[in-house]
Amino acid sequence: MSGRQSRVAVPLAVLLVALPALFLTHEGFQPVTERLPFEGPVATATVVLPAAQPLILESELTVRGTGAGRPFVIVSVNGAPAGELRAQAWHRLERGELFVPATLVRPGPNSLTVAIGAGAGADATFALTARLRNYAGIAPDFPRMVLVPDAAVATLADERGVAVALARGAVFVLGAWVLVWALHRLARGAVPRWVPAVLLLPVAFYSLASPLHVWLSVEALLLFMLVPWLLAIAGRALWWHRRATLTVLQVTVVTLVLLEVALRVMNHLSPSFIFYADGFGRYRGQPGAPHFDARLNSGGFNDEERSQVRPPGIAHRVVAIGDSFAFGVVPRADNYLTLTERALSGTRSTEVINLGVAGTDPSDYLSVLVDEGLRYAPDLVLVGFYIGNDFEARARRPHEYSTVATLARFLWNLRRATAIVPVSGEVAGRYDDHQPSMSEDVFRQIQ
Repeated sequence: MSGRQSRVAVPLAVLLVALPALFLTHEGFQPVTERLPFEGPVATATVVLPAAQPLILESELTVRGTGAGRPFVIVSVNGAPAGELRAQAWHRLERGELFVPATLVRPGPNSLTVAIGAGAGADATFALTARLRNYAGIAPDFPRMVLVPDAAVATLADERGVAVALARGAVFVLGAWVLVWALHRLARGAVPRWVPAVLLLPVAFYSLASPLHVWLSVEALLLFMLVPWLLAIAGRALWWHRRATLTVLQVTVVTLVLLEVALRVMNHLSPSFIFYADGFGRYRGQPGAPHFDARLNSGGFNDEERSQVRPPGIAHRVVAIGDSFAFGVVPRADNYLTLTERALSGTRSTEVINLGVAGTDPSDYLSVLVDEGLRYAPDLVLVGFYIGNDFEARARRPHEYSTVATLARFLWNLRRATAIVPVSGEVAGRYDDHQPSMSEDVFRQIQ
């Protein structure tokens, strides 16, 4: 490249990197999430916010009572109306979102008031669970990316002022120049200088064209700039060594195919919860496996051994099916099905056969009943239906079509898991119904 071309290419490459980086980066973004319950004809809550910024109020609303037209509630922030949340009908749970402009918000304590709208009867009340947040979406893992309303960009610019904006611009231009120069020297001129902007430009165009804006952390910004450069370097090296690359690729493909076949055969002979399966066998317990102070029976169920022929003296037989609630995440003696059998046997001898399998859904319940439950000739079938996830069957994810990809993902997640602490049998056998297994916040997130 001639000196004249270089004098044009270098500033252009620096601007292609610096401008979108300056536009997309928020090095000090702090996510805000507040859960606020409201109940009654009028309710007020106070939330402390670090800055005046636009907010999104995500709601679950039920309006109780009677009245003309569609029921609604009015939301006010610091005494000023912020908008309305409407329901389709009375006594019906509705989910919605309300945008709260930054002009209504102030740093420190903020008062949120919710009141029944006009047209409702005197006895009308509401139950509202609100989640107040300053982002539309967020990637919690590295690289950290945040989606915010476009209005947040203007609010941030007003907070920083002209002097801070000019100083940041100068820092980003200088940083982009150093990065472009360093990468160009490392690649010995084999990769164009504008390559670090390959990912930044589409993200910047998305932020300009949509009502949402992408904010990147500094770590994510560096990743977005370095990944295209590394891919370009790797692609060039593979091209120059294409014969060796082709040989390695052939060996890799053959190895992966053989590994895929072997894993499928292994999973067919001994189903594992790691790999996807249409049947309930994926999550079925191992016969004789320990569970608290007991062991699973020969069928892999959390129950004592049961005879298919009804024993003498058993007046009624109940087959119970369901997911982990039926299987039991408590000692067998504290399982609700064990307690049910004990209570029903007080008058007439009743047998409750537990065929619960953790991780299953209603389609699996039917399979368990047909394949296992009907053999016991039950008088009653008891189905444990969990409203948290039993209304929907989990769809097969793309990686689950391959056992190799599924195993790789499982090992990756296992690497990131917290340390496993062994618990003695004596401690594992103790159970306290007044000590929940998770906090209330975690339970709400699962729901």
